[in-house]
Amino acid sequence: MPTYALSLLGREAHDRMAVWLPEGLRLGHLAVLGALTEGEARTQRELSELLKIHPSDMVTLVDDLAKRELISRATDPADRRRNLITLTSSGRKLVRQATTQSRRIHRELLSALSRDEQKSVRELLDRALG
Repeated sequence: MPTYALSLLGREAHDRMAVWLPEGLRLGHLAVLGALTEGEARTQRELSELLKIHPSDMVTLVDDLAKRELISRATDPADRRRNLITLTSSGRKLVRQATTQSRRIHRELLSALSRDEQKSVRELLDRALG
C-alpha cells in the first residue's frame, strides 16, 4: 500500500530527526524556526496558517522557543495586539545545523535512489504538500 510505505518513511525520518534535536525540542519547534529563516518577521497567526498548526499549539511552541532565546517577540507597531516573531542568532544557528542533519537523513533514507531521483522525490513532496 502506498500510504503505508509513506507512513513508514515518514516515521523513520521523524524518529531520526527527533533523536538529533536538543532536549525538550520537537519537530514542531523546528518547523517554526524554519519558517522564520527568510528573515521577515511573522505573526503567530501567520505561522499557524503557514505550518498548519493549531493556534493554541503555536502559542506553546512560540513560548518554548522564546524561553530558549531561539526567537524574539516584539509588539507589531501596526497592531499592538499582535506579536511579531523573528529568529535570534542562536535560532539561525540551530536551523543551519538542523538543515544539514535533515539533508543527511534524507540522503540516507533514499540511498537506494540516484541523486537526481532523490531531488525529484523532494520536489514532488513539496508540490504534493503545496
